[in-house]
Amino acid sequence: MTISSNNSPVLKASSYIDTNQELVASASLLAEAVIAAFRDTPTVTVDLAGLRSVSSSYFNTLLLDVADRYGIDAIRTRLLFRFSSAAQHEIFQRSYIAALKDVDGENDSRTLDGGVVVGLVRYPKESRWAIQSVFWPHFAAKYASQMTTAQVDIVKSGWDKLRFDSKAEAHAFVVEKILRSKPKR
Repeated sequence: MTISSNNSPVLKASSYIDTNQELVASASLLAEAVIAAFRDTPTVTVDLAGLRSVSSSYFNTLLLDVADRYGIDAIRTRLLFRFSSAAQHEIFQRSYIAALKDVDGENDSRTLDGGVVVGLVRYPKESRWAIQSVFWPHFAAKYASQMTTAQVDIVKSGWDKLRFDSKAEAHAFVVEKILRSKPKR
């Protein structure tokens, strides 16, 4: 385990591989490590570099195991990811949205200009939209040809407290903050 720039532990998913090479069992091992780390820290970053293949079953298992222990808000606000490919990110997004559908309410995920993926939620008994996730692809400076995906820590940024009257208003906010400024990664 290493420490990220935001002082959150970084768990390398490639360090949690089932000896029988089963993806779902590997995801369970990683989920156990995330759950253990949550006892000592508010956020955990999972680094997916080095994983040759992942499936929706892998992400479903990881997300739902963590949510079963700490609640659905934990995967929304406490669990951060570093993706090493656009394919990993795409598969993750499908699993993430599926996991959030366990929450009563309405979810919306949209890819905006520049490849920024924004997940919104309208919680039960609320009429306004909240940002639940923001990811955007970029090329790692160290490896100019390697596409990675950055994730906004919505709790640290305060975005988890924001509410918007419409999805369009929330999307416009994200575009302004991400695409027009140079966020620190």
